[in-house]
Amino acid sequence: MDKIGRFQQAFSVNFSQYGYYKYAVTVKRGQEELARKETGIAVLLPRSPSLPQDSIFGVCTHFGANWLQQRLKDVGPEPLLNLVKLAGADRIRDEVYWGAVEKEKGVYKFPAFSDAYIQGAHAKGLRPLIIFDYGNALHDHGKFPADTEDGLRGWQGYVRAMVNHYGGIVKHWEVWNEPNAYDTKTQYFPLLQAAYVAAKQVDPEAQIIGIGGAGVGGGMSTWYIDKVLDAGGWQYMDGFSQHPYVSPNSPDLGYGTELPTCSLHMALQRGKSVIDRITRAHPELEPLDSYLTEFGFTTCTTERGQDERTQAAVVMRTYLIAMRYPHLKGLYYYDFLCDGTDEGNLEHNFGLIRYDFSPKPSFLAYATAARLLKGRQFVKQIPTAEKQVQIYVFKDASGYTLAVWSTESEEYVLTRPSGENQRGGLLRNIDFKVGLQFSDDSQKQLLDWFGNGQPIKPNCLSLVAKPFPQFITGLTSPDVIVTEVEHLEEQ
Repeated sequence: MDKIGRFQQAFSVNFSQYGYYKYAVTVKRGQEELARKETGIAVLLPRSPSLPQDSIFGVCTHFGANWLQQRLKDVGPEPLLNLVKLAGADRIRDEVYWGAVEKEKGVYKFPAFSDAYIQGAHAKGLRPLIIFDYGNALHDHGKFPADTEDGLRGWQGYVRAMVNHYGGIVKHWEVWNEPNAYDTKTQYFPLLQAAYVAAKQVDPEAQIIGIGGAGVGGGMSTWYIDKVLDAGGWQYMDGFSQHPYVSPNSPDLGYGTELPTCSLHMALQRGKSVIDRITRAHPELEPLDSYLTEFGFTTCTTERGQDERTQAAVVMRTYLIAMRYPHLKGLYYYDFLCDGTDEGNLEHNFGLIRYDFSPKPSFLAYATAARLLKGRQFVKQIPTAEKQVQIYVFKDASGYTLAVWSTESEEYVLTRPSGENQRGGLLRNIDFKVGLQFSDDSQKQLLDWFGNGQPIKPNCLSLVAKPFPQFITGLTSPDVIVTEVEHLEEQ
């Protein structure tokens, strides 16, 4: 015990299965309770060293934010990077602000903390995507850089300095973040053009990602992307990004008052349409890459939020859905760490881990998805008699894997009243009994969303499809017949 009465005590805890556990410690004096602390513990599937490290699994990390740098000033970025790696992410998205780099006009000095997190990420096999942002008070009082010639020259100097300093590690650069407020033709297009030219001068292999997720809100429209491309932006980007939030709703069906609803499917399909349009118009070019550089779900206690269990289910389903769209090169979950502790604050509660670094159930869901899906390719969706039952088939060199889950109904999404609950997003799925017949005699396993497996009969299986995906591994053929779909429970 130290001088002010603090002490440390190690406890041995054994877990027989992978899963999410609550661990509570109570300090008593006699019968009097002096203190109680409860935390979450995620027991994860082991990571296979053979898994590829170029998957779509990414997270937004906020190392560029002053509040996080202050929290980590005594330990540096490594503890948080270790957790990112443990989760199974291969990519991080972050930033080094222009105002932090150029504090004296024309002189570029890079913060030691920025060097530490970018170099640390690289050392752990994580691929940083860095945003060029925002204004700088030394150039026209921090106005949008493209508004004046001095601002645009200063912007290009910042971009060149960034790529020169970090270009040996960073190969993906995003131009601004959510520039919705700025005109596509007179403001964002010249900003994008200037960044592209400056970056390529220093590193011709630099990948410039345009749009910065602009166009969020108001459905899954690609209007901002389209306007920038029509202004000539297709010449000055290697890819584009979207931020198609649907929280507190699910990625499967999203929100809306008519079909089709505004879902993750719609966002990715519209992104693919943008790629196809530019490819048809300019077949001499490499197709544009597509990224979701933000997509996430908050567990705040307002109508915009979900409970933690719901967040876990939809995080896993997000990556299952994303895997069926091969044009998508990266999906960066927003965000990895909660920004604060106010349960009612929207921004404080998006994290996979809490502000105190303890895991939410969604950390476990993300990690299991990464371990089970990396290196696999989507093959097909198996249709069923009920739209709510989702069965996806994936393959890798070892064979085929099925993912099975259920979603909310279209009717519920279309008629969902506002203000129905304290939190707007809660699991309301119908459970279904599903019968499957396999065409091969291989040894198979049924895995829950934690990764716990049990052997099943080689030729058939009856299971209950729930909001949390289940996985069937060990198949040597993708040919599966659905023999039964029975509704078990109303929403």
